[in-house]
Amino acid sequence: MKHNQWNKTIIYSIIILLTSIISFNYIIDPYFVFNSSQINGLNTIKRNTVSAKMSKFHTAKRSDAKIMLFGTSRTEHINPLYLKKYTDNKIYNMALPGSGINSQAENIKYFVEKKGVTTVFLGVDFFSFNPFHTDDKTESQNIRYKDDYTKDYMDSLLSIRTFRKSIKTLKDNLKSKKHNIDYYTGWRNYNDDYSHIEKEGNIFIEKNVIKQIKLYSSKRYNYNYPPFKEPSSLEEPFRYLKQIQDICEKNNVKIYMFISPLYSRITDLIYSRGYDKSYHRWKKELSKYENIYDFSGYNSITTDISNYIDGSHYQTKLAKFMFAKIFDDKSVDVPSDFGIILSSKNIDKVLLEQSKRAKINNESRKN
Repeated sequence: MKHNQWNKTIIYSIIILLTSIISFNYIIDPYFVFNSSQINGLNTIKRNTVSAKMSKFHTAKRSDAKIMLFGTSRTEHINPLYLKKYTDNKIYNMALPGSGINSQAENIKYFVEKKGVTTVFLGVDFFSFNPFHTDDKTESQNIRYKDDYTKDYMDSLLSIRTFRKSIKTLKDNLKSKKHNIDYYTGWRNYNDDYSHIEKEGNIFIEKNVIKQIKLYSSKRYNYNYPPFKEPSSLEEPFRYLKQIQDICEKNNVKIYMFISPLYSRITDLIYSRGYDKSYHRWKKELSKYENIYDFSGYNSITTDISNYIDGSHYQTKLAKFMFAKIFDDKSVDVPSDFGIILSSKNIDKVLLEQSKRAKINNESRKN
């Protein structure tokens, strides 16, 4: 009898423990998968997610947004409020850090066909076309798109890792820490970086630029993947871009595409690392669409370090100029040299001017 009683005690204790862990994880909801009640000081701040890809997918599904932004972390830093001026529809920023054009195509397909998105804004980045992304087939096999997918829910409840993250999330809320991402809009706000910029100014940005150059020179998904130097390596990524166009056309979805305004030192890097042939092939292909706004290259915005957080990420305030250019908003004083529509008529001149400027910059840096 004592043995049976002991077994029951152990079983009941385990059940109570598991129930407590599951309940705590559900209430705190550190990954924002369940959309449990959000209470200030308890669970509204989510700084301990597994990945933006996971959390933003679920929050975007619940948003019922009809307008979505897609792309990499450059686009992710666009505050949807800048776009709100031009539409009454709900907006969600579904851009994901480091994403390749293949995963962007899958996201667009899902939200257009399954969630009724009517307008797509796609921030186009050169490194998203790096064949490293499409060579990595696991990146383009997102089973979250399947209706019977439950792994995220199970991981969010029955996991010691999640329990630890729930505790960290609770602590963050008790300390009133700031968001990294506003999951209600999908906007990555870089609050921590802006705090440093406010204190240190361009000195902090310059430090970030140096780190970014080292990072981009070492990571295979950026500019340390030799196959990416061959223009022919872009053929498969181009097919994904064509898929995006076809999906939007088939579903009567309006699509706006733009090239992100990288800081000029990163453009220099593309040339100095030997990716210029692929870069030119990429821009020439984009010019065929005759409707893509190019905010990159060398202009009064991209050569001013104060417009950036680091070499790759522009400050969100630039979105005001970008949307004003796209929507021909004369009420905004946009620098005249910021943003052109690439076309078959101007692409050769654009690339020639960029090549000359990159060569001058890189040679002066050697001396």
